[in-house]
Amino acid sequence: MKLLSAVTASLLLAFSATAAHLESARNAPVSPAVARGAGGSLTARADSILTLYTETDFEGTSVTLVGNAGTCYGPLGEPWVSHLLSAKAASGLVCFLWTNSNGCSNCGACIDDQGFEDMTDVPAVHYFTCEVADRAGCSNANSCTFH
Repeated sequence: MKLLSAVTASLLLAFSATAAHLESARNAPVSPAVARGAGGSLTARADSILTLYTETDFEGTSVTLVGNAGTCYGPLGEPWVSHLLSAKAASGLVCFLWTNSNGCSNCGACIDDQGFEDMTDVPAVHYFTCEVADRAGCSNANSCTFH
């Protein structure tokens, strides 16, 4: 449990360390993903948005990433680049996994809260971003190779 907490903390620190990410997160519009709390008040912490797994069917080593909807996060490190074989978004979100090693472009896969259980055909993922899901979820994510 302590190892998972340390890994999660390290990933969060690495993902949110750049000034550009901090600036965009501060100026991002408030969405249901970041505006939850008692009585509808805002919370200061980021929420769990995406869980990655090293095996198909949501098995193997996993890490739950935290962040804010609408922010591009990355680059992902190993084992997530070469051994990301399934993933699941938090409830109410869709996440886009980007295969370009230079940022959030070239969508490889769209992930919803039902998850993507066998990503063996998806190219290496380097970045991700999550958005508040609409009723269509990933079904209309035509810009993604896999959805």
